[in-house]
Amino acid sequence: TPHTVVLYAHHDLVDSVQPGDRISVTGIYRAVPLRVNPRARTVKAVYKTYVDVIHFRKTDTKRLRERDDEEDEEGQKKTFTAERVEQLKQLARAPDIYERLARALAPSIYENDDIKKGILLQLFGGTKKDFKNTGRGRFRADVNILLCGDPGTSKSQLLQYIHNLMPRSQYTSGKGSSAVGLTAYVTKDPETRQLVLQTGALVLSDNGICCIDEFDKMNDSTRSVLHEVMEQQTLSIAKAGIICSLNARTSVLAAANPRMSQWDEKLTVVENIQLPH
Repeated sequence: TPHTVVLYAHHDLVDSVQPGDRISVTGIYRAVPLRVNPRARTVKAVYKTYVDVIHFRKTDTKRLRERDDEEDEEGQKKTFTAERVEQLKQLARAPDIYERLARALAPSIYENDDIKKGILLQLFGGTKKDFKNTGRGRFRADVNILLCGDPGTSKSQLLQYIHNLMPRSQYTSGKGSSAVGLTAYVTKDPETRQLVLQTGALVLSDNGICCIDEFDKMNDSTRSVLHEVMEQQTLSIAKAGIICSLNARTSVLAAANPRMSQWDEKLTVVENIQLPH
């Protein structure tokens, strides 16, 4: 299970970061006693610990970054050595770089070159366009892909490979995920008795990829949640007095079987996939 730490933010720091952001926190680690019974004066032997936040610093918002920002003596951020940068530039000049990268993706899976090229383009994403000055807002640069094919054509293997490759990705299965599990749900904190917003898979894979297997076995209500995330890249929630809009700049990579569990060549693509559109 992932280890979690409770952070308390006060005054101006409230709502300065969004769920799904990668942050480094400066704060004071505190311990407070908890009463066993509200009417008695006895306290628990184990104290509850939390961090009083003094400062949030957002780490890099780029797409693929595994390490935290490393700074050398001159204060310059270094991610690659000079030799590595030169090697990357030489690779970029190669005329067959597209094919070489596609072949390097999931090398244990034979052929499927077109599918690998599509997933490669999804990993890189498009160019983010910002038209806020003209009043048209932001245009999404993320590609959403649905893999649809017969059973045994290594769709799940590709999804597992991408899930392990991306530093920020979530893997869910269609039948085992609900609408609130993908988006966000409101729970009660057992200690403070306050309502807390717990984020789901789509928000946690912000700036990454959300892999969804068995897409055709999903409930229609669960699938309809994905529309806003795939188009607007935000997630609006109005539950139990908590009204907010969360960032979900995620690419969705889904895998599904055709309608009759096998591709029928006599039918059109829409009739074969048979997902509500």
